Amino acid sequence: MSADLRRTTPRRVISVLAGLGVVAGMVTAVGVSGVIAQPLAADPKTEPAQASKAARVAPQRQAELVADEDRRVTRALLKQKLTKPYRAQPDGQMTLVLTARRKPYSWDDLRQLSAENLVPQADGSFLLREHILVGPGATLSISPRRPLKLRMSSGPEGFTSIVTEGGRIRLNGTATAPISISSWDETQGKPDLKLSDGRAYVRASGQMVVTNSKFGRLGFWSGRTGGVAVVSASTLPTTGLTGSAATGVTDEPVAKRAASHTDVLPAGKLPATLLDESGSYASSIRDSSMTGNAFGLFISGSSGPQVSDTVISKSLVDGLVLHRNVDAATITGVTVQESALDGVVINRNVEGTVMTRLDVRRNGRDGVVITGSPLADGPSPSGASTRPFGNNVLSTSKSSDNGRIGVHVAGGAALTVLGNTVSGGHSGIVVSDAAQDVQLNSNTVKDSLVNGIQVRDDSTVELTSNNVIGAATGVHVRDAVAKLRDNSTSGVTLHAFTFVGAVAGSVADGNQLRGSGTSAIDTVRVSGDQPELLGTDDSGWSRTVTKDSLLGILLHPLTMVWIGVGVLLLSMSRPRRGGTRTPYPADPLLVRGGPRKPIAGSPQERENPVHTNENPPEPAGPQPHPRPVRTTRVNAPAKVSLPTRATPQVRPADDHAAPRRTVPTLQPRRNQTRQTNGFGDHPGYAEPEPPVAAEWHQPVSRPRRPSEEERDGWEKQPGELTPAAGHTMIDLAIAESRQNPEPPRRRRVVGR
Repeated sequence: MSADLRRTTPRRVISVLAGLGVVAGMVTAVGVSGVIAQPLAADPKTEPAQASKAARVAPQRQAELVADEDRRVTRALLKQKLTKPYRAQPDGQMTLVLTARRKPYSWDDLRQLSAENLVPQADGSFLLREHILVGPGATLSISPRRPLKLRMSSGPEGFTSIVTEGGRIRLNGTATAPISISSWDETQGKPDLKLSDGRAYVRASGQMVVTNSKFGRLGFWSGRTGGVAVVSASTLPTTGLTGSAATGVTDEPVAKRAASHTDVLPAGKLPATLLDESGSYASSIRDSSMTGNAFGLFISGSSGPQVSDTVISKSLVDGLVLHRNVDAATITGVTVQESALDGVVINRNVEGTVMTRLDVRRNGRDGVVITGSPLADGPSPSGASTRPFGNNVLSTSKSSDNGRIGVHVAGGAALTVLGNTVSGGHSGIVVSDAAQDVQLNSNTVKDSLVNGIQVRDDSTVELTSNNVIGAATGVHVRDAVAKLRDNSTSGVTLHAFTFVGAVAGSVADGNQLRGSGTSAIDTVRVSGDQPELLGTDDSGWSRTVTKDSLLGILLHPLTMVWIGVGVLLLSMSRPRRGGTRTPYPADPLLVRGGPRKPIAGSPQERENPVHTNENPPEPAGPQPHPRPVRTTRVNAPAKVSLPTRATPQVRPADDHAAPRRTVPTLQPRRNQTRQTNGFGDHPGYAEPEPPVAAEWHQPVSRPRRPSEEERDGWEKQPGELTPAAGHTMIDLAIAESRQNPEPPRRRRVVGR
């Protein structure tokens, strides 16, 4: 490899790497724009996302407040059973406890029992400043004759709650006399929006019956303290508290009377009320609304709850949640909108739920989530069952414009999604987490960003008579078994059906596929047995080149290899500055600037060193009186100054003849050197080096006077040059003329 090639090799490597980097960047840009078209989560600048962030402020403090609430309720219920209502003050928090009796406690009873802590306001509302605890067997029933607005104190100094433990809470509002319950920050004069110090809530560990009621800005952190909650009735606590703890001071006479089952409240006769004939413990919520709660409506450990014609909006976490140990629930005509996370959530260990006529829209993550995975996949501390849960139905509902998925079935068995309309979002309907025996029938999925319907993760699904409109991919099946019969697609832009991975046992029969894209049915990425394709009508499909197909070609391994080879060859064949270089030795007389010097330290330089004034050759013998020589570079051949012995010819023999032009005779000096260029020996003179500073102070050498013998030799051949001297002079003139940037005059040399 020549020196020039060695010098250009790093430059070529850099060029190749740069080309590969450019190609990789272009492929990456195309891939990102083609695959990640929209984030799965909601925009962090939207209101639900901000609300979700507010719900997570000071998590440790909020969790501690939830535990404090559990202890307060437990300690407020005394070990000894009292027949009269009383007040307890566990942990310094005043709690009014309504004890069991046959007659329910009414709004008038509550006003009389809590005259000092249920304060009327100027606008006609009431401000509650203490906790209300409905004990086991007791019922609080509020049936106002005119609109009732109850504000529950909630602020930096604490909050209040209405809780039943084994009792009943009934809020019987009407269309003309609705009930409104909300948190209220007295210091701010508005509902409490700060969750880090807790917030007022309503919870029924038993039965809750609500009609024509509004709940606003309630709850914090957990489901049971999340706003409006219906949870299972826990076992009656057994604490070390006695009746003396009802007032918090053991030596007072009132406390002693409490221990002997006497009245612990201020004197006064309770108003007479009608007997409550209803003995059902099934909870029911209808014609109501929940706005701005932490969890809009939370139900757990309840049998046969019913929620109908209710609006749940702007929840800080989830909207409607059915969580564990809920069976035979009926959800009808419920609207859930603008929740920070999911709209409707059906968690594990919830079975027999029927959801119809839901309207779920503009939630931050998923619209409807139905989860039926087992509680454990093996031995567990709780010994939970490993069977999946299911038998849940979602029908004739709408899910629109949710951030991620319209309807998400995550695990479970025997689940049915029937006759629903799903629009917008990243994906329409998704079945995942090994859900078994799932029926997707007569659903319409419109305008999903990526997949209309997706089946994945070892799930088994039957899709019948579904219609997908305007998605990128109609039905996407990945590592699952899907049986697609009588489905239709229109307006899809990539694939109607896509099968990826292990899809053995999948069938596509009698489907009508319309749209345009890479292909109607994509099976390129199937591993193992191919799906069975029968009776597919793809006459309305238009095959086009899409970004996905182009991306697949570019990202193919062989494509990347050929791109790299092409860039490498292109960089090697690119013309270089200064003309084309060859690996052959260059003529030193044709090189600009004369013969080129070999590279310092190379074998050619060691074998044929170039001698200059600074590096003179070693003398072959004794040289008497060496004199410094000053050389001068000239451009014109006629003015060449050479360190040679030159003496003009003698005058003509005939004095009367015309004078002849004299030509000097050149003879090389003894210390003349031979110039090499690294590839061979070529005669010539070394390019003179610039003189050092000391040389300019030395006298210029002059040629010595020729002897008589030399003069006689010149006279024998007057006007002629010796062959060696002539060739040397011509070669030197050509070399010197090459140093002139101006085009040299053409000379015709004769006799060479």
